[in-house]
Amino acid sequence: GNATEGSMNRFLRAEEGESNRRQLGFFDPRTIKRKTKANNEDKPAVEGMLAVVISTPKCGTGGLTNTFARSFHCHPQDDKDIGEVSVSECQNDNTVIRSHDLEEATAVLRAFRAEKPHQKCVVVTGIRDPEPWIPSMFMQSKQAQDLCDADISREDFFAQYHNWLMDNRPRLTNAVKEVRPGLLKEFNSRGLSYELEQMKQNGGYSILSAEQTHPESPFAGCDMLFLRMEDSKNWPEIIQNTLPGVTYETNPSRTDRCPKIADHYKALSKTYKLSPEEKMHLVAGDPEVAEYFQVYGHEDLGEIGNDAIPETGKEGTLALVINTPKCGTGGLSKTLQLSYGCDPKQVMQIGSSQLNNCANGNHVVRTHNLGSGTRLFEKLRTEHSGADQQRCVIVTAIRDPRTWMPSMWMQTPAGNALCEADISREVFFKEYHDWIMVNGPRIQNAVSNVRPPLLAEFGAQSLTTEMQRVDQNGGYSILDQPNPQGIYANCQLLFLQMEHSENWAQIMAQVMPGVEYRKNRARTEVCPKIADHYSALTEYVYSQEELAILSDNGRNTDVLEYFSVYGM
Repeated sequence: GNATEGSMNRFLRAEEGESNRRQLGFFDPRTIKRKTKANNEDKPAVEGMLAVVISTPKCGTGGLTNTFARSFHCHPQDDKDIGEVSVSECQNDNTVIRSHDLEEATAVLRAFRAEKPHQKCVVVTGIRDPEPWIPSMFMQSKQAQDLCDADISREDFFAQYHNWLMDNRPRLTNAVKEVRPGLLKEFNSRGLSYELEQMKQNGGYSILSAEQTHPESPFAGCDMLFLRMEDSKNWPEIIQNTLPGVTYETNPSRTDRCPKIADHYKALSKTYKLSPEEKMHLVAGDPEVAEYFQVYGHEDLGEIGNDAIPETGKEGTLALVINTPKCGTGGLSKTLQLSYGCDPKQVMQIGSSQLNNCANGNHVVRTHNLGSGTRLFEKLRTEHSGADQQRCVIVTAIRDPRTWMPSMWMQTPAGNALCEADISREVFFKEYHDWIMVNGPRIQNAVSNVRPPLLAEFGAQSLTTEMQRVDQNGGYSILDQPNPQGIYANCQLLFLQMEHSENWAQIMAQVMPGVEYRKNRARTEVCPKIADHYSALTEYVYSQEELAILSDNGRNTDVLEYFSVYGM
């Protein structure tokens, strides 16, 4: 939305009188292939393009993805799932990436840009008024799916919607914040209000130029097309004008899938007005969520700003689970929530972290993102009286890579889909190998992003020396000498080893009096059909090719040390 008149090398003006219609800058119309008999009709009209659809759920993601997939003649049977990201490699060197998870999509994008730097890159995202967006989110929930064939009055249908909305604030606010704010920041947008104003002027879209990205950003060299769903009737023309050779395709509407309650859903989307109580409940003082409501003209949002984190007591405990994924995060968080009198339904999503305000001035934070957790901690410490006098404990854990990586794999859609599969061990191991070979960057990020900087902040000499202390103590160490000038001054770090999880109840009772450890279900209990295959992965022998992918050919020293302390 911030292109200037001087950016002619990035944006191509359309014909005279259409000055607000712009093509995305990387296209040279002379290179667009036309579908003629001389030029094979089955070939895509575009070549060498990377289309990245990263959008909030229920904001046109499916239709936009299908648009590129059909225009590029992709084959669904060749699609790959990499974590929460779907990848289609298509004809004429075209690629489509789709995700609702900015962090995971960014890791995949970085890998593809490194592998195919010649591809022209466009990012597409969407936005939608909260009043029709929240009903669409409701209709994809299990609760609503159960109503698809129900005989239900409109009054009861609306009551079910209200109850779902009030019970699902964390899910909704997380969806608002998961993608759009981070994308706009990557493209140095002037802000959501500015982009919405550009959309009004342009008839439903704004363009953020590749020139606005930082040279080190994974989005460097990409343009972004930002679309407003209220103008979706214009999307075919917008797509045609900004992305020559791409033809927009719509998805079936929710009314086509649930005809029995179609009239109720239409009324919910078009006539249901959020009450002040519902809006204040959803916004809960969060500035990013409030801005989203405000740009669509919604008022009665309550107090915005500091009230997102209530005043803290002086005698409570501030407990933070800042952890690598699949290292006991769920069980540790549940343990602290139950022990400190938290209401699981009263979770606030703040960035990539979750905050529980609990009984007796206690607070519990859960995150896999050290930066997000640190920002939330700093907010608690600096903005509210008494927070700096709370007892502060951070909990993190480590796990043998031979059990950790299979657990990471099994939480992906591709891995989870095998839960009920009739599959041989050989094929199961081959699926695991294939996942490793395309997920090296994701695994490296998970190893490096939390544990090494957190241990360094608390004065650990190295992972190797800290693991020696863990072994001596029977599965844990306590680091209580953080950087005195750092953000975690006066905090303690409890470092746990998952191979000694049978001792965690005793360890936590000793280190954190009153805390009773509760573990989560094991993967073998969740997927009994493949339990033996999954357990056998602990004996999987990693090839030199796999180890090179996992360690970035030996350049990632965090991975090398992690593997070394476990004898890999």
